[in-house]
Amino acid sequence: TYYHSYSYLNLNTHRPCCAVIQSYILMSAAALPAAKAAQGFASRKHACNSLLVNYKSASCHGQRRQVFARAAAAASQQPSSNPKPGKCWLVGAGPGPADYLTLKAVRLLESADVIIYDDLGSQDALSFARPGAQLLYVGKRGGREGSAAQYQIDALLVEQCGRGHQVVRLKGGCPSVFSRVASEIAALSQAGIEFELVPGVSSALAAPLMAGFPLTHVTHAPSFTVVSAHAPASTDWA
Repeated sequence: TYYHSYSYLNLNTHRPCCAVIQSYILMSAAALPAAKAAQGFASRKHACNSLLVNYKSASCHGQRRQVFARAAAAASQQPSSNPKPGKCWLVGAGPGPADYLTLKAVRLLESADVIIYDDLGSQDALSFARPGAQLLYVGKRGGREGSAAQYQIDALLVEQCGRGHQVVRLKGGCPSVFSRVASEIAALSQAGIEFELVPGVSSALAAPLMAGFPLTHVTHAPSFTVVSAHAPASTDWA
């Protein structure tokens, strides 16, 4: 996992920034074995900071790989009190009203330890959360102040599952449509966390029907295209 974490940063930034590495390993409890083995956040933070100091002092790529290798070897000799990692379900909440949730989504919401939700039509679904479930809001609105960044959401999913929790990541509509689910899948896979995708009813399908007309027609509309409105000028209509 040390090599995977280093490679991930190296491939995506080309020149790994120590600040990025520090943020990554402190926010993702399951990203590094040493961080997982440490007991409590303070111990985990100390272990990560020690790793960062050693990384900063390494002068070349080969020495930096040795830093991670030594830390991994040390972690493998430490007794770990961490629970078995939990599982994450990436669940579509549908177009808004709780009536449009799937039965599987309801069952998962009723049994989840942690529900991580945004503000795109998923609030009604929270009524199915069991008493005692932890509800974590991660809504983002075009980068407004207070909005959660995607890398923070990714790290939160890994952290909660790393604590042994059964986690529902509740997303408006369907996770497969105009969603950052690919980033979340990558983070969970990187940390070795089991996950499952649960489809929901996308507004792209539901809105036309709710407006009183079908999305397709055997004669007039045999197909349809879903296009983001963020940059319509860049769409190739050919």
